[in-house]
Amino acid sequence: MNQTKVLTTTLLISVALSIPCNAALVTLSFTATVSDVPAALASQFTVGDAVVGSYTFESTTAPTGSNYLFAVTTFNVGIAGYAISANRLGDIGITNGSTDSYLEVALSNGAAVGGQTPELHAIQLNDPTGTALSDTSLPVLPPDLSKFSNARFTVDFSQGSRLTAQMNTFVPEPSSVGLVGSLLLAGLFSRRRR
Repeated sequence: MNQTKVLTTTLLISVALSIPCNAALVTLSFTATVSDVPAALASQFTVGDAVVGSYTFESTTAPTGSNYLFAVTTFNVGIAGYAISANRLGDIGITNGSTDSYLEVALSNGAAVGGQTPELHAIQLNDPTGTALSDTSLPVLPPDLSKFSNARFTVDFSQGSRLTAQMNTFVPEPSSVGLVGSLLLAGLFSRRRR
């Protein structure tokens, strides 16, 4: 029995060491409420529409100054039955100083609305007091919205129209943490049953 445990442990360590450990994907979710709709987009959107979205980024992306270029790997949002997505073209910028800001921005994909297609979306958090952030490192937890005087989500369309929504919530998705925790608990319970 002891030999079985040693072999199992050796096998698990070998497998763990063979898996690249530099990837650290983090998914953040947000909700917002549409606050401004240009006339050209009014056939699809109205003030008060709910916005629900999430994006995933590589938390180990090396900074270029205070920008984390191509850190965002996926982005999806739904607004009143309309879907916007982005893949591998997103950046995160962080400013910490007399003014603090957090900016997630990416090229966008989606169906045409009033002859216009979405080109760019952004999550923009601004704090003119400079107290919301402590440095320019890429946070793995979302910044606290209550510390920013301006927290909005925007979508820029091809002919200059901009849809604007006020951010309501900004939270992490603990799916990977939950999976690891479940596996550990399953292992503990199976050991107790013996």
